[in-house]
Amino acid sequence: MKNRLEQLLNGQFEYDLPHMQLSGRTVRIETEAGGRAKGAFIVTHPEEGKVRGFLNTDNPRILLESPEFYGHENVIRFDVDTEGLQPGETTEGTIFISSGLGQDQVRVTVHLREQEAPEPYNEQELVDAARKDFAAAASLFSSPAYRARMMLADAPARALYSGLEGEKNPLRRLEEFLVGTGAKESVDISCDWTGRKLVNPEGTLREPIRLTASTWGYLEIHISSDAQFLRPEKKTLTTEEFAGGSCEAGLIIDSNFLHAGKNYGRVTIRTSYKTMELEVRADRTDDGEARRLHRVRCLMRKKALNLYLDYRAGRVDLHNWASRTDSVLNAYRRAQGRDVYADLFSIFILQADGRRREAERLLAELEKTPQRLNTPDRYVFYLFLTSFFTRDSAYLDAVRKEVQRLAAENPSSWQIRWVCLYLFEDTAGGEELRLDAVTRQIELGCSSPVMYLEGALVLRKKPSLFHEITPAIRLILNFAARQGLLTEQLFLKLASIQRRSPHYDPVLYKVLADYVRKSGAREALTALCAMAIEGGQKSRRFFPLFQVAVMKEVSVTGLYEYYMDACEEYRIETMPEVIRRYFVYNDTLDWHKKARIFRNMADGRGKIPGIFSSMKPAIGTFLTDQLAQSHIDNDLAALYSEFLTRPMLTDRLAANLLRLLFTYRVECLSPGMKKIILVDSRMQQEREVPLKNAAALVRIYSDQTRILLGDGEGRRYASTSLYMADHFLESPELLEMCAEIVPDAPELALFYTLNTVRDQPVNAASLRYFRKASGMRRLSADFRKTIRSWLLDYYTGNPDDPSLDDFLKEADLYDYAEAGLEKLQGLLTGEGLFEEAYRLVLKYGHDHTPLSLLVRICSQMVLESEYQEDEKLLGYCSSCFFSGKYDKNILTYLLMYPDGSIPEMKKLWKAGKEYGLDTMKLEEHILSMIIFEREGMEESEPIYASYRASLGNRRLCQGYVILMSYGYMVRNLPADDVLFEDLLADFERGGNLPDVCALALLKHLSGLGSRNEAQNEAARRILERYENRNMRFSFFAAFPEPLHAVSGIREMVFFEYTASPKSTVTLSFRRKGSGEAFQTETMQDLFCGIRVREFILFGAQELECFTEEERADGTRIISGVHTLKAAPIPDDEKETRYGRLSALSDALARGDREEAREILMDLRRTETLTAELFTLI
Repeated sequence: MKNRLEQLLNGQFEYDLPHMQLSGRTVRIETEAGGRAKGAFIVTHPEEGKVRGFLNTDNPRILLESPEFYGHENVIRFDVDTEGLQPGETTEGTIFISSGLGQDQVRVTVHLREQEAPEPYNEQELVDAARKDFAAAASLFSSPAYRARMMLADAPARALYSGLEGEKNPLRRLEEFLVGTGAKESVDISCDWTGRKLVNPEGTLREPIRLTASTWGYLEIHISSDAQFLRPEKKTLTTEEFAGGSCEAGLIIDSNFLHAGKNYGRVTIRTSYKTMELEVRADRTDDGEARRLHRVRCLMRKKALNLYLDYRAGRVDLHNWASRTDSVLNAYRRAQGRDVYADLFSIFILQADGRRREAERLLAELEKTPQRLNTPDRYVFYLFLTSFFTRDSAYLDAVRKEVQRLAAENPSSWQIRWVCLYLFEDTAGGEELRLDAVTRQIELGCSSPVMYLEGALVLRKKPSLFHEITPAIRLILNFAARQGLLTEQLFLKLASIQRRSPHYDPVLYKVLADYVRKSGAREALTALCAMAIEGGQKSRRFFPLFQVAVMKEVSVTGLYEYYMDACEEYRIETMPEVIRRYFVYNDTLDWHKKARIFRNMADGRGKIPGIFSSMKPAIGTFLTDQLAQSHIDNDLAALYSEFLTRPMLTDRLAANLLRLLFTYRVECLSPGMKKIILVDSRMQQEREVPLKNAAALVRIYSDQTRILLGDGEGRRYASTSLYMADHFLESPELLEMCAEIVPDAPELALFYTLNTVRDQPVNAASLRYFRKASGMRRLSADFRKTIRSWLLDYYTGNPDDPSLDDFLKEADLYDYAEAGLEKLQGLLTGEGLFEEAYRLVLKYGHDHTPLSLLVRICSQMVLESEYQEDEKLLGYCSSCFFSGKYDKNILTYLLMYPDGSIPEMKKLWKAGKEYGLDTMKLEEHILSMIIFEREGMEESEPIYASYRASLGNRRLCQGYVILMSYGYMVRNLPADDVLFEDLLADFERGGNLPDVCALALLKHLSGLGSRNEAQNEAARRILERYENRNMRFSFFAAFPEPLHAVSGIREMVFFEYTASPKSTVTLSFRRKGSGEAFQTETMQDLFCGIRVREFILFGAQELECFTEEERADGTRIISGVHTLKAAPIPDDEKETRYGRLSALSDALARGDREEAREILMDLRRTETLTAELFTLI
């Protein structure tokens, strides 16, 4: 810019001013909402030079990468901030380019692509599509496009859809949705199976099952079997495999897995809603004689064992036992029994019964087949038998040694251990070691009744050996009890041990219980109670025991508590007095039972007024204790509702009660379910609660919350027939009470916001709850946005609400701006929070801010910033100004930091002048830009005049005047009188005006209708200055003859042509109508590209002429033909020589030779007289 000023001051002008080239004057960008859009265009010098320039924009959203550029080809990059704009909206702005090659502008338009609005959800349309093609409808239902449609559905449908998005199978997802919304019934399956009985099936058979669906839809069917011979053809079916509403499923019966006799199998067909069990029976009748004999053998072995036990227990004498056992063994052999133990046992019986010879005979026969004694236990038993038939001590010692060896090698063999008990009976060390041997064998895993019997007989014989209850002793006692071998001493010993160290054991409990029933022994009763209490046995089957113990006043710790727990009688008036006192003063009783008793008491208070009155304080204490632990069931709920009062509730208890007020018990009616899923589109995420015993406690705050069930495989179920939901406690009175005590509880915020009245969701009473909910992360972002919108609506309609100030100070402005930017800004400015409002403008732009509001915000921010320069604030102030609304603060701020295109700055200058503000800085900026760009000079003279009057930079003023003079003189641009008044004043003061200024002044004076003396004097002096330099222009002829330094100027006809000084201009001319050839000559540059050719024409003479311009780039321009005529001669100049010659020319042209002769003779007389007169002088 400084160089351009120096050029003007030195009289250097550029006629051929190239204009910068733009890659385009519009930039249109389409983008998605949010973030920034990027754009660019190119500014190029049209020739080989470089161009320097500056950029600015009228839209604060347009962010220039750099505010200036310099180079031959300049890529202008910019971003457009689209934050705060919505899809479908458009923002526009202009980038103004100020350069040494003039000014230009690029229009920027950014359009945010509008997301196609999805069609709203139509239930009937979905049902029709599913009925027609369920799979296709399921695919559509799971698509992103349909999800967008569902987001327009009502809250319950939307919540259900969101909850089922976790279902992986799209077919199930659609089915559960339609069932959950009630659009269709769930699919029910039936079958035509009436039972099957097959006899001796061969190979593999297939039995068909016809399954029928009750309606269209989707259902998964699982088929299983509990028998190896029976298996389903397919374990899983779906209704997609049905045709015409039915499907055939097959059962495979494999005869390879059938055993002889009757084979039973059960086929289970399970769906989400029901379970069907089908019975199948397959008989194989080829049992035969072999199987009958096998059964006989098994029976005989069992009879032989029982007979031995009876004999040892003393229930059968020796002879009877031996006789009966012998018969059993013979029957065993007839049934083809070959077990060597049958022969060994026969020898043992015969020997015991005194039939020694028979025994020896059998032994001898057995010795003939030694291979039958091929196991240690059989061999040991054989050796044991041989010891009965010899008195050889050496042999007996050898037998004992061999048995000891085999016992050591086979410690787990109870048969060998049993033999040892008798073979070493005389050296075994007494009953104690005998019992120890038995228990050790049992601990090794022995389960033979024979060893149990040996142990029982030892204990029966010597009860003092019984000190503690080990696992082996437990088994022995159980066996002894079943065999009736326990004596009273053993019972009492067992009771004593249990009293000292009670330990619940079902087996020993049964042993003692039988004894108590028979004997009623107090000590045993005490021990029995101690065992039950130690084992935590509170079921009702133990109540008779505790009841008897209470009645007999048995003293056992915990007896009363267990009495209450096991008791199913909930009427306190029927309880013993001791239990009633315990109930009132003891806190260890199960709270469920205590609640039931208190509720029954409350319900029947009219029949027991005395008892109820005495226990009412205990009810209050009980309720506060349970409330502190957040306990709830139906009985407690009834008690809470009836007996809780305001004085009973502390803050903590009220908070607990609030949670219980929204607690439901959901009971699952379908097996296989693992969890409850609560879904609500207004919540941030779904909640999962595991099922325990097919039930769960959940908190639900709105009837729009949907309950889904989930199984172990991730499937979800929406049908309400699969569960029951029980709301424990619904009490508006208690809710109101809690709201008074803990008004800031989050449960209240959730309840009131999730159960809004749509036409007036927020009022003064519920305001605090909505304010709290607006920041709760448990709610979804969309719903929190809706809540914030409701709050903004409320405060906009109630600006006098005393909580508004706190609300605005606590609110997250950006969150609330998303919900309602314009309303939020209105509230902020109304409360004087202009800085906060301006922060929103900075983030979201000004597009959605009403202009009047934006003016207030910008004006206040200008004051708060104390007029410090801020690029963003200047942009918004500029937007206000050029939108036609502003105030003095904004205008003053813009005047302090001028920036923009020349036309915009001129508008700003006019406004500043109207307000009477200081515009000098702006004026200097405008004049500088005019000089730099060499454009925008129109209507700039008042700006110049104001700047000069303010004593602005003199050199800048001179440069401006020179530029304006050049434009006026050379380019015939208009100029205001004020410019020439300054030039005339400078000239009169003796100023040496530059040629362009002097000539421009002279040209201006030539156009005045009348001139004063000073103007004529100035014109005379300037004319003299340039006429003496042979510089004459066409406008010189407008001045009267006395002002000219050279005569005859007014008689001349001027042809002027202005072109670049670098161009060559050829003039062609001839007399019009002469038919002569055109004469040509090159026109010389008289001043800054102005070329002048003078002609003298008389009278009606006319001259035809045209020009041919050859520019520096070789371009040729031929003008049209112009006609030059002499100017009309004023009456007072008709007698001048030029006037007479013109008259002569006119006469000749008319062919009036007589008049021509007279004019010619008169001219000659005049010339002769003149010559004589000047000769005399």
